[in-house]
Amino acid sequence: MNRVENLGTGDGVLNTVYRIPKDYMIAALLETALFIGVLTISGSLWSGYHLVDDHTNITILEYLNDHSMVETMKYFVISDLHIRFRPLYYVILVIKTALWGLDMNLWMLFTMFEGIITFMLLYHFAKEIKRHH
Repeated sequence: MNRVENLGTGDGVLNTVYRIPKDYMIAALLETALFIGVLTISGSLWSGYHLVDDHTNITILEYLNDHSMVETMKYFVISDLHIRFRPLYYVILVIKTALWGLDMNLWMLFTMFEGIITFMLLYHFAKEIKRHH
């Protein structure tokens, strides 16, 4: 990102403005259009329950009604460690369930946001690799 300093009075971080390069803006717009298009055309954005692990969201929400978020994370991570090693999966799933509940529209919008951020990071690091070679 391009950095422009001292736009106001005084010194410091508060007066530093970062300008986003045009290619990043274009990439972000294209990625957003791609995700909206794919999720809308496929029907995933507004289709409701259709994920493989939807039942897990219901179980987590029921567990959250009687336990704290940390207790819920601990319970599900320990339960899953006997089957496979993916501890962050349940930590993130509990946080998402606490935030979005069972509203699948919010889940899909957040999934779209995660995808856009992931693609932006991929674009950024690919550009960095190209710049250093």
